[in-house]
Amino acid sequence: MTYQAVAPLVLVKNQSGQVDYHYQGWFIPWLSDDQRERFLAEGLVVEADAADIPQGGDRPKKTATQKAWADYAVSQGADRAEADAATREELIELYGDK
Repeated sequence: MTYQAVAPLVLVKNQSGQVDYHYQGWFIPWLSDDQRERFLAEGLVVEADAADIPQGGDRPKKTATQKAWADYAVSQGADRAEADAATREELIELYGDK
């Protein structure tokens, strides 16, 4: 299961024991059982819809959420704040046909 950060910053201890930083809207591919329970209970993360998760840098589907499109825009070099402020339609217009 993949999760998406909804808090401004989620610190995740990865499988190697190192701390990874995940900003709001970023996808988290792995959580330990303890982290998953705590983060979901505290509202720090949500379970990600498979349609929203970019696959291998691919563009999200046009039906994906604004957050998924913002993440994709950032992966293409957009500023995080600008991508988060843009509407889904604006992001699709800018990054949908590249």
